[in-house]
Amino acid sequence: MLFRSLMSVQIFRNGREQGDAARAFQYACDMGAVIAQNSWGYPAGVNSFPTPLRNAIDYFIKYAGCDEDGNQRPDSPMKGGVVLFAAGNDNADDVSYPATYNKVISVSSFGWDWRRASYTNRGDWVTICAPGGDQERWRVKSSGILSTVSPKINVESFFLEGGPKYAWYQGTSMATPHASGVAALICSKFGKQGFTANDLKQRMMSFRDKDINKVEGNEPGRLGKGYIDAAVALEENENIAPDMPKVLPMTEENNPLMERFTNLTITWEPSADKDATHGLATGYMLYYSKEQLTESIYSKANGIDVSGLV
Repeated sequence: MLFRSLMSVQIFRNGREQGDAARAFQYACDMGAVIAQNSWGYPAGVNSFPTPLRNAIDYFIKYAGCDEDGNQRPDSPMKGGVVLFAAGNDNADDVSYPATYNKVISVSSFGWDWRRASYTNRGDWVTICAPGGDQERWRVKSSGILSTVSPKINVESFFLEGGPKYAWYQGTSMATPHASGVAALICSKFGKQGFTANDLKQRMMSFRDKDINKVEGNEPGRLGKGYIDAAVALEENENIAPDMPKVLPMTEENNPLMERFTNLTITWEPSADKDATHGLATGYMLYYSKEQLTESIYSKANGIDVSGLV
């Protein structure tokens, strides 16, 4: 089953006229949408958002893909909805509404060097990090995200032969569509009767290769749980156990600064994993204990999580 439908719902009006975002969520839900992509938010300093909008977001999350009785519609790929919001571009620690609402997926931004984008907002309310470009740090327009634009917009841009007009932009408004696109891919591949919004979010929270908290060690947990990873999100786990790792000879080295401790270096060859995208296991747990490790004491043993391809 493959789903390709896109819906564009306009919420902004001329100048300072108020739009109607709440009605847009209700309309999109009632028309069958299950993923709501939002590259907008309230300005910095706004510390709440209207109750009607909150209620509309709740409505979308609960009833998207459902009939009047709250059951999954036979023509819907998913029960329940997923709402994504851009974290904002104020380079601030402040909360950003509606992105900070705990029922939505909030998206921060990183540049091509995997570092926090110079403009992105951050905080413990951010859910995930996605590529949004960083023209400010690199002073190069092409370090942004190549985006389609209207021919009427007066920006430096170019046409691909026979195609639309493109320009380079940066922002969490570029990062969020990346995350929304991955959500759509997940829904398109795995959507079926019984597939839920929580199933989709669980796949979106699957990460590998790079640990964002190590790259941005001075801001642990403030840019989201990890980098968006489409390859991992689309993996089909057939529950085939990976091969046993081949542990290479270990080396010990006394630590002259700490007489009570010894440095121990452990290396191993990556384990083959037949149902992983790259054919290799992507995470390892190292257990240690004063007792001999047996199956019955693993829950009591100390463990170190080694994530990513080794």
